[in-house]
Amino acid sequence: QRVAIAGAVDGVQLLLQETVPTFDTLESMLAEIGTLRNYVESYETWGVQNSFSPIDRNKYQTVLDSFIKLEEMCFQAPATVLNPAEELPVEPGAKRTEPTREWQDLMRNLDIHSLIMRAVQIPFSSFKVALPAAGAFSAIPQDMIDKDASYKVLFSVVQSGWRMAKSFIKRNKANQAIFYELNDFMISEMKETPELGIASIIIEVCRDNLKVVESAEESLFLTFAELLSKSKYSLEYLSFFEVMVNVKNFGIVQASQRKIIRALNDPEFAQYVLILKPPLVGGPSAYYLRLVKLLEACCR
Repeated sequence: QRVAIAGAVDGVQLLLQETVPTFDTLESMLAEIGTLRNYVESYETWGVQNSFSPIDRNKYQTVLDSFIKLEEMCFQAPATVLNPAEELPVEPGAKRTEPTREWQDLMRNLDIHSLIMRAVQIPFSSFKVALPAAGAFSAIPQDMIDKDASYKVLFSVVQSGWRMAKSFIKRNKANQAIFYELNDFMISEMKETPELGIASIIIEVCRDNLKVVESAEESLFLTFAELLSKSKYSLEYLSFFEVMVNVKNFGIVQASQRKIIRALNDPEFAQYVLILKPPLVGGPSAYYLRLVKLLEACCR
């Protein structure tokens, strides 16, 4: 019973004023979230085009706009600065590059994460079709045109959901832990549709979170090694290994050192990811320098 009470208290957040950024008032924010949740749940009625109804572009735009507002809210100045030493300076008129925990926590307490999770699991790929090349002898069947239109709309909604997820979890361990439960789903979606940007979500889930980093399975390291081998020296995929080997306020993670070395030296990927001498002018020099530092960290 004490554990239940402690959990309930942790979920309570005191707002010292009725206004919230981006949405003006908490009441208007709740109303917009309610509409967004309803639209996400009923995507088949407005986001799927068929012979009975076209795509409802107004509802589609409402969904995108609401996700953008939630994402922007994560980066607004806090209502109350409890510890000025932790508040990073921001130049007048400049956008904040780090999220505000106060608004991230508010969204968690409003169950925004369940809304995001529902949005990113919309099965957009089931509508993907390969349209015939332009100039084909016969007209494109209407059902293929409908599926293609539905795919583009739903893909955009899912992509917006993933972008919001990144802002929701960035440098927030409580929110990271929530999305770690989706790890298997994120990995499969990342491999199938890299353009969704899910790699950056997984990296944020792991960043400076020792518990998550230490529990990561070797298959995750191999997945990123495979993606890196196909990417032509992607700094984003390389940053996954950097995040996994060095955790803030802890240091080098020994368990990750071994997993990284084994993954990068896998015979299937090594020739595509390891550069052991400085590249020629115009080559991937930034990648090489960061790779050398990564390997050095793995050998400490």
